[in-house]
Amino acid sequence: MDNVITFAHNIIKRYTNKDSVAVDATVGNGHDTVFLAKHVKTVYGFDVQAQAIEHTKKLCKEHDVDNVELFLDTHANIKDYVNEPIDAAMFNLGYLPNSDKSITTKATSTIKAIEELCSLLTKGGVITITIYIGHKEGQLEQVALEDFLQKMDPSYTVIRYQHVNRPSAPYTVCIQKR
Repeated sequence: MDNVITFAHNIIKRYTNKDSVAVDATVGNGHDTVFLAKHVKTVYGFDVQAQAIEHTKKLCKEHDVDNVELFLDTHANIKDYVNEPIDAAMFNLGYLPNSDKSITTKATSTIKAIEELCSLLTKGGVITITIYIGHKEGQLEQVALEDFLQKMDPSYTVIRYQHVNRPSAPYTVCIQKR
């Protein structure tokens, strides 16, 4: 059985191709950015930490990918930079591993980003959101996100991939525009 990140990657691969445009809403250490860059035409990546942007640039260079545009800004401002239809987006919520754990994603900016991405999403396009609930801010974000996702317009399919017997483990939510 896939872990939540592999599951998210498999969803993205299923619904994208080499002509697709994708967004990495939380570049972090750059692994999802590189994954996307190897499967789509263009990747737009966002993070609020310069360390994350620099590490992602380095990782892209190491993997010889040059179809990535990175922005040192919150994912809540995606529409300030992306004005074309997208086929996929990824979120890996929480904090940057091996860094300041007080800098985390927040429900308000994440929900705004999801709303903006949904308005850009092509029919059949997908958004994956991996939610980490092992820390206080993650738990707060989860509550707000779950409320938001349950109320989404039914023109979007929303599913959850979660370990039933590990209630504090991260899980992935997928949104698809029908």
